[in-house]
Amino acid sequence: MWYYVLDGEEHGPVSEDKVHDLIQDGALDSGSYVWTAEMDDWKPISEVDQLVPRPPPIPSDAVDDAEQDKRENKVAIPATPYNPSQDDGQPGQEGNQHEYASFLDRFMALLIDLLLLSLLGGLILGVVEQASSTASPVVRIGATVIGAFYYVLFEGSSVQKTPGKDIVGLKVTDLDHNQIGYGRALGRYLGRIFSTLPLLLGYLAPLFTEKKQTLHDYVAGCLVMKE
Repeated sequence: MWYYVLDGEEHGPVSEDKVHDLIQDGALDSGSYVWTAEMDDWKPISEVDQLVPRPPPIPSDAVDDAEQDKRENKVAIPATPYNPSQDDGQPGQEGNQHEYASFLDRFMALLIDLLLLSLLGGLILGVVEQASSTASPVVRIGATVIGAFYYVLFEGSSVQKTPGKDIVGLKVTDLDHNQIGYGRALGRYLGRIFSTLPLLLGYLAPLFTEKKQTLHDYVAGCLVMKE
C-alpha cells in the first residue's frame, strides 16, 4: 500500500494503481512525495521507478498506419545488372580489374629470367663441370632441372611470378585468376616444348590470341596478368 502527500497533508493507504491515477489526473507530479513499507523514507515520485509516469499505450490501428507509411515511403534501389564486359580481362574497359600481359611485357620478363638463369646455372654447373671429365651431358640435364625448379617454385608459390615477371609487373594465374600451384606450374613449364616447336611459334601466340596466351599457357590452362 502507498501513502502520498497532497497539499501538505498525508493521504493513504491506497493501491499503486490509485497513485498512477492521481499522477495521470495531475493531482500528483514528479515532485510529489510518496512512501510505502518497502522504502526507508519518503521520496519524490521521480525517484521511484515503478511510479514514473508511463507513456500512454499506442492504439493498434496507429501502429498499423505507421507501418504502412514506412512501406509506402521506402525507396527501392534497383540492383545493378551484371555486365560481363566489365570484367572480361580486356585492358582499358571501365570497371576492369584484370589486364592481360602484353607480348612486349612477357618478352622483357623472359629476357630477365634467362639472364638470371644463365648466371645461376653457370655458377652451379661450372663447379660440376670442373669436377667431372664427362660433364657435358650432366650440364645439359642440370640446366633443364635448374630451369624447371626456377619456374615451378616461383610461379607455383603464393608469389605467382619469377623475378623477371616481378620486375616487369606480371604474375601467372589460372583461368579464374587464382594461384596455379606447383603441379600446374610444372605442366606449364613442360608445355614450353610445344611453344618451342616449330620455330618458337608458340611464344608468338600472344600477338594473336584473345587473352594473350602462349601455347604452353593453353596447355596448362594459365594466364599471365599485369599486377
